[in-house]
Amino acid sequence: RPRDRRRGAVSASADGVDPATRSGAAANPFVLAGIALAGLAAVGASVALAVANDHPAAHTALLSWIVLSYVLSGVVAWWRRPASRFGPLMILVGCTGFLSTLSWAEGGVLHTVGQAFDLVPLILILHVFLAFPTGRLAGRFERALLAVGYTTAIGAQLVVMLLGGLGPDQALALVDEPAAAAVLHNVELVVISAIALAGVAVLASRRLTEGRPLRRSLAVLVDSFALGLVMIAFLLLAGVFAGSSFPTFQQIALAILGLAPAAFLLGLLNARLARTAVGDLLITLRT
Repeated sequence: RPRDRRRGAVSASADGVDPATRSGAAANPFVLAGIALAGLAAVGASVALAVANDHPAAHTALLSWIVLSYVLSGVVAWWRRPASRFGPLMILVGCTGFLSTLSWAEGGVLHTVGQAFDLVPLILILHVFLAFPTGRLAGRFERALLAVGYTTAIGAQLVVMLLGGLGPDQALALVDEPAAAAVLHNVELVVISAIALAGVAVLASRRLTEGRPLRRSLAVLVDSFALGLVMIAFLLLAGVFAGSSFPTFQQIALAILGLAPAAFLLGLLNARLARTAVGDLLITLRT
């Protein structure tokens, strides 16, 4: 039936979370408050590290926004739907985003850790987008896509560093093969770009199968996911081909990647306002 075909798109609640995940023990508010405070502290540490090492202010602000917005949005999602994995996944994006900012340190362990985590947040963002709204992946293709993504973002990145790539300040280099490391790193970026675009195809396929979500805020959120994945591909391909123009492309991509948490919170607000309006209407009809 036509209505059933749209079930996947509309069965999510007004705030974009599947009703099946509403049950479960409530999340500990002290734990959630601690995570939110840790996110704020992490952003403060990143900013302090950037200032100490003269890191560009625009890049610092954009990454700090992404870290904070994903952590706080994840806390809200976890609080509202404790049985869903979506909130913890969003928090994990923020955590790994913070770890990637450690590359702003000048050499040593912190810089090395930051370089190792440089691409992991992008794969986690893909994971978040594909796992919406339950926090669980729907099929084998999505799982295979992410398996390749995590293997590339972590495994290939470590191999690049072992070959002496990503600059002389990282501490994992076992051999000095910068040319081989550069080729492998470019391949890594192209592969993750292709995975991000495959994620766009998955979202488009869901739209064709399930129909457009009936609630506008949910449709905007899903559209922001697709745009975010396009920008991940855009960012990484710019890293391979843009040369000196890369910082400009990077700022544009990071700014757009920060829209998804904002769209999520906007969806929550719209859902709350909609429920309030319905409640007021019922009270009016009863009186």
